[in-house]
Amino acid sequence: MFDLRARNQAIQIMEFKSFLELEPATRPTWSNLGEAHIRNHPQKTDTAPDNARKNPFLQTWQLAVWELRPSLRNMIKTAKKFGTEYQALKPS
Repeated sequence: MFDLRARNQAIQIMEFKSFLELEPATRPTWSNLGEAHIRNHPQKTDTAPDNARKNPFLQTWQLAVWELRPSLRNMIKTAKKFGTEYQALKPS
């Protein structure tokens, strides 16, 4: 018997991986929509201007996770649970 929770977490981690993709040609369309939704939900204490927010995983502004849609919220909670973060492989 397989562990359904572990399976779902693995799927969410892979979704998060594609969410962090920066290359427009390989980035899924849903990640652009998700990023736009995330951009509109900063924590109330955040002082970054609205037009400066792009992605909370590449910048320092904090996200109000509890205000997100369940699919995004679960993906982000799982990514944080396992310490997932963006790392540039070949910075220029």
